[in-house]
Amino acid sequence: MGQETTENFSRFRLGGIKLSEELALFTCRYDHAQQDLFSRLLDTIASQQINIHYLCHSSNSDTDVSTLCVATENSQEVKYLLRSFGQNRIQHIQQTGTLTLFPHRSSIRLMLNVLKLFKHNDLTVYGLCTSISALTLVMNYIDLDRSVAVLEDIVHLPENHAPLRQEFTIRQVCF
Repeated sequence: MGQETTENFSRFRLGGIKLSEELALFTCRYDHAQQDLFSRLLDTIASQQINIHYLCHSSNSDTDVSTLCVATENSQEVKYLLRSFGQNRIQHIQQTGTLTLFPHRSSIRLMLNVLKLFKHNDLTVYGLCTSISALTLVMNYIDLDRSVAVLEDIVHLPENHAPLRQEFTIRQVCF
């Protein structure tokens, strides 16, 4: 790559940064005929009170792809539940985490600059999800702190803000 420096990146105001606990990432590729199977899988995960920290789905003419992250402590259970899709249709990556940015009236350029900056700094992004109020990236857990340090060159955070790390585990309860 060329002699690119952070001066080539735009600066953005953020409302905050949140880092997740350590997660396990699962990507499932399946035929449209297995959509019911994936729905039942989500029902089973919910009935066993396993939180899904990240969920993304895409579809093309013949294949569906669903990606989800769960707490590391639940990874073996979810891996067992996914066995019905067939081993060659599941990708499992341990030791991932999410980095969530809360943009302050930023444009799509924030996402583009973050991806460009992470690529420039050899930070792998496995997944990305956006909403009006957040930009969430799935990355290697070990890289989360370094990602924040890299971002400090292109973002402005509120005074006295430190990236928020989850200090307790929230467990889903179904009635």
